[in-house]
Formats: sequence, structure tokens, C-alpha cells
Amino acid sequence: MPYTVFISHAVGPDDYPLVVTIANLIYQNGMQAFVAEWNWQAGATVAQKVESQIEASDAVLAIITPNYTRASFANQEIGYAYAKKKLIIPLIEAGTNVSGFLYIQDKLEFNRTSFVQTARSLLAFLNEKKLKKENEQALANLVLLGLGIWILNEMSKEKVK
Repeated sequence: MPYTVFISHAVGPDDYPLVVTIANLIYQNGMQAFVAEWNWQAGATVAQKVESQIEASDAVLAIITPNYTRASFANQEIGYAYAKKKLIIPLIEAGTNVSGFLYIQDKLEFNRTSFVQTARSLLAFLNEKKLKKENEQALANLVLLGLGIWILNEMSKEKVK
């Protein structure tokens, strides 16, 4: 399963281009981005979609803008991610006041006019986490393969007797 990032953001025309840009960068780097409104599920409430997407994600990227701080659902997403012990990465627009769980987190600050360096830092961090997950999955697969070989060997010993 690819490294997945849930993108928590304010809904609206001011922040949407930033969400699309970041999601595209994540996809271009071999990861999956979850944006709640892009994942239509018949009969599911927004809360159900958000919960399931956060649970399925390796990390939660919170794009903190002045719009985000006024959105009550955004704090609920972060609280849910925190309760599920997810890695939370606050990406904070310069000049935005942050409170709650995000205040005590390590954070990346960005400026919309010079976003390139922040994007590089973010992608380097996510790629490091992706590589760690891939290495852990490869090790787990090797252990399972070894266990399977051992079981087959033991079974063949039983047939010889």
C-alpha cells in the first residue's frame, strides 16, 4: 500500500489551489493524497469519509491558513488524527495564529508567493517517511517468506517419515 497523506484544509476558493498543488506534488512523488471532497461514497456522511480516510492514512497534513483557523471541522479533523496517533504535519501560512494541538507541533511555515522551498522541505520529509514504511514492509515480507519456507520444510520432513 502506498504512503498516504490525508490533507486537512479549509474549503473555499482561496485555499483550494494550494490543496490541488500539494496533492499533485504528493502524487508525483509516488504517494497517495486523500482529500475528503474528492472521494465520493454513496450513503457516507462527510464525517464518516473523513474518519475512514484519516484512519487509512499514514500522515495528516494540515494546511493552516486564516480560513482554516475559522473552520470548526478542521480542529475536529486534527483532534481525530491526534486520537488515532497519526503523524500530523502542520503547514502554516505566514502570519496565521495557531492554537491547540497544532501549537505544540513542529511545523513548516509557508508563504504563497515563495512556496517552492517549503514544498521541497515537505516532500523531502514525506519521502523519508515513505521510504521508512517501504523498508518496514519489505522486512515484514521477508519474515513471512522465511516463515513460509520453514513451514514447507517442516511439512516435507513429516512426509518423509
